[in-house]
Amino acid sequence: MAEIVSLDEAIAIAIELQQGEEWVAAGAIYRTILEAVPDHPDAVHYSGVLAHQEGRSDDALALIRRSLELAPERADWHSNLAIVLRDRLELDDAIAACRRAIAIDPAHANAHNKAGDQQSKKSMYLKPCSEQNNYGNARQQTNR
Repeated sequence: MAEIVSLDEAIAIAIELQQGEEWVAAGAIYRTILEAVPDHPDAVHYSGVLAHQEGRSDDALALIRRSLELAPERADWHSNLAIVLRDRLELDDAIAACRRAIAIDPAHANAHNKAGDQQSKKSMYLKPCSEQNNYGNARQQTNR
């Protein structure tokens, strides 16, 4: 008999799978959630992060932007948007996303790291976004 879990629990399970690079299983959970609740902000967002991890940049960008339309005050999500934009070499937009993250949460260390040297966008591209390349502590992000 399958155990019934809440949407928040399902998201947490998917994030754990995603962090363990079990992307197919994580994606299946996100798709199941989005079939039931198409505008679930966490499922939309982490589907975007997963798309980026899988190298599907256009999908990643669309999904993360959509998640920010649904939950615009998530500093970590703006920071994740900056990662995708940086990797697409859309550096002005990446810096703007970092600035939005910092405006929402001035103590957001990853956003400060991603913003890098505002005088040289090229240095931002060359500088690692953060010491953790796993989009921060995703479990913590879902508990906010």
